[in-house]
Amino acid sequence: MFVNCKFFRNGQLSGRAYTYRIDEKIVESVNVGTALMAGNSTVVVTEVNVPEENIKFSLDKVKVLDTLAEVKEPEVKGFQISEPECFKPNEYAYPLCNGNGKEECKTCCLGEELEPDLEQ
Repeated sequence: MFVNCKFFRNGQLSGRAYTYRIDEKIVESVNVGTALMAGNSTVVVTEVNVPEENIKFSLDKVKVLDTLAEVKEPEVKGFQISEPECFKPNEYAYPLCNGNGKEECKTCCLGEELEPDLEQ
């Protein structure tokens, strides 16, 4: 199964979604919101059952995730994987938000023009 995930940093989802393949041994445990290990980083599933035809690169280059992350419940509470009311998708297969011009669009994890937090 292919999934889209976003990196989980400082208690929130950040950046764009990346596509991964889920190893057979954990596929039954994976749903939207599941935290997984991608190397030394934690990612959170934002979409499951991504169709192969939506993957824009060679399927043999898709990394395989096989480890559930051990994330404490309070750390993941409140992260947003659903689209906010202001969401205006762009034209890509995995759309990011074009934003509505408000200040919060600059830091939204779904934002196409996400401004990096330089204080990290």
